[in-house]
Amino acid sequence: MILQLKDFLLSNWDNLHIPHEKPDDLVFIKFPSRQQVKGALTSFLIFSSCSRGPLLYAKIAITTPTITSLNNEYYNLVAILKKVKSISLKKTFPKPLFLGKINNKEYVLLETASVGRDMIDDICVKGIFRERTISQYFHTALSWLIQFQKETEAARVRVVDKFKDFIQEPIVQFKHTFPREGKEFSSFFMRLKSHFKKFKNESFPIVSIHGDFNFYNIFVKNDTLSVIDWEDSIVEFLPFIDAFHFPTVSAIQLSNTGDLKKGLTHSHIGTNWLHPIITGYYNRYCTEIGINPALLSLFFPIYLIIMANKAMAPYRNHPELAQVRLNLLRSAIGG
Repeated sequence: MILQLKDFLLSNWDNLHIPHEKPDDLVFIKFPSRQQVKGALTSFLIFSSCSRGPLLYAKIAITTPTITSLNNEYYNLVAILKKVKSISLKKTFPKPLFLGKINNKEYVLLETASVGRDMIDDICVKGIFRERTISQYFHTALSWLIQFQKETEAARVRVVDKFKDFIQEPIVQFKHTFPREGKEFSSFFMRLKSHFKKFKNESFPIVSIHGDFNFYNIFVKNDTLSVIDWEDSIVEFLPFIDAFHFPTVSAIQLSNTGDLKKGLTHSHIGTNWLHPIITGYYNRYCTEIGINPALLSLFFPIYLIIMANKAMAPYRNHPELAQVRLNLLRSAIGG
């Protein structure tokens, strides 16, 4: 199916009215799962560089859930790019070129792609993590995130103004999606709501978010950075989601342990080598975005709750990933 689709795209490029020069050929096929490819997953075609343009890639959906993902990515990217003000930041985004059903079967999203390789390939060399490179990339990623959040800020709100939307509703959804865990964490949820009320007048910005901001979705080449895979993006949401996701995923990936609890706690509140890097990351983030650091400890469980809910969204339905995030939540609250 994939090769036939490639041939169809190249043969009908002009008729599809894609606002980009036709690429030369297929370079390789990439699937989002690093394990066995399943029919419900979105697949990717990576095209070679045309003579006067960048690389292109196509995401192909063959089921309703994956079509939803492609629609989310296309329309959110269009909306977010309208909010980004600087040309330098816009260059770090893929440009959505085409979205539609072709060949009477496949649903395709075509975008410009990023040159370079993802950060994790540069961080891990022959199975050994390069601590200096990791520190530099934390700084680089945070610089991008701060600029992105400042340029897409829609408003500044108080905790009390968004308590229902960003605190109460995610917890209600969590209890519905995970009824057993909802009972398990019920006393914690009550304490968390009470703690939030003590900070009801603290403010934070409403910004656009990437939704899966981590090493694998950040490409680097020399001093150039670009961010890919925007299907989980949201035009206006909590700033903490991206701010937490990068160091949390990094802590699990880079702590040299398969234990989720150790990976999270040793890096965030412990004494391993990642701890000072992550501490510096959060301190700088709060200073430059203008957030009371006390809000981080309150919103971190909310971030994990939102991510667990997202893993079981109808278009995703990923129980294994949900379980990982539930275990992280247990670790975060000392369960």
